Amino acid sequence: MTPEAMTAEARLRRPGRPHVLIGACGSANILNLPTYLTTIASDCGAELRVVLTASAGAFLPAASLRLLVERVAAADDPPLAHNHVEWARWADLVCVLPATAHTIAAAAHGLADSFLTTTLLAHHHSVTFFPSMNEQMLGNPAVRRNIKTLREDGHQIVLPRPGLSYEAASGTYEERLSVPGPEAVARYVSGALRLRTGAAGKAAKAETAEAGEAPEVKEKGEVPEAVEKGEVSEAAEKGESRAAG
Repeated sequence: MTPEAMTAEARLRRPGRPHVLIGACGSANILNLPTYLTTIASDCGAELRVVLTASAGAFLPAASLRLLVERVAAADDPPLAHNHVEWARWADLVCVLPATAHTIAAAAHGLADSFLTTTLLAHHHSVTFFPSMNEQMLGNPAVRRNIKTLREDGHQIVLPRPGLSYEAASGTYEERLSVPGPEAVARYVSGALRLRTGAAGKAAKAETAEAGEAPEVKEKGEVPEAVEKGEVSEAAEKGESRAAG
């Protein structure tokens, strides 16, 4: 970034606003990302940056997101356009939304094969992943192992919730697991930010739990038993799919 650009960004930044970095992966759910961004920005008072993977950029062009967010890093940007260390240090909270099985696997194995995964490795706090995949993929043993690894490393996983959603593969709307809605994610982000700054206590814990986090699962660092067995549908009916690591 040029000195002129850094000065311009400093003028735009409002003092005291928390910094939230959103890593977006190539899932059909990314088409809803603008709604998530505007809801998080308005409900949490947060300043946002977005990192798009190459597949995410195929769904949603970076130019469109730059109408909503001051800084967007895309796979086709010039090689030295962004510095992963600076982005990692800038963020108070990093969320991968939506998170694909590929990115979850890359993060679990410590790969640095993209600007997003490199930034995740350089971030000094835990990362929250919002998986976006069907029940079969979520119940796959390899995916379960990767989720368990991320939790054991201290990261959070907010599992999909049951609800009416569109499946690109079949072209149908059905009751299936999907990423929590924008308001629920904004509540989670708000509570996580307050916990991160140490200014919340029980109120923030209640807020993140309401949005889908289960602190008791996070402390154990385990995949919920039903998911571990691949029984994702039954877990969804019982509300267990709302747990987050």
